[in-house]
Amino acid sequence: YPLVTGVQTCALPIFTPDAVNKSITISSTGTGEYSGTLLTSTDSANQVLDTYSKSTYRTVKYIIQAISGSNIHSSEVVLTHNDSDTFASQYAVVKSGPVLYTLGSTIVGDSVQLLVTPINSVTRIDFLRNSLVARTLPIA
Repeated sequence: YPLVTGVQTCALPIFTPDAVNKSITISSTGTGEYSGTLLTSTDSANQVLDTYSKSTYRTVKYIIQAISGSNIHSSEVVLTHNDSDTFASQYAVVKSGPVLYTLGSTIVGDSVQLLVTPINSVTRIDFLRNSLVARTLPIA
């Protein structure tokens, strides 16, 4: 059975100095950071690596690292959605050997899911997610 662990952290405020008015504006970055681990015991397709509320976050960026045996496969992914569909780009792919995973994404109800298909049945996949708050889409 997959084991998923994670640690949630909160965003720090941004301090913006205003030299003319001698004031400081404090605002939230609207971000959240989360990390987790998936330990696979099967190479089944589309295992849920991460899930988050689509009403909370619009765009997220992942750093993903997979280890299987002596092989390492890392990449970055930017994932966004428009409330009904997901859009993703994987880049900065670095491997010490063969490909260890493929990625996908989907929306299920109010959740956005990052899906992973490990190539080997026993793979450790760690990730770090940085998130931006979902803003209302402008009316065209």
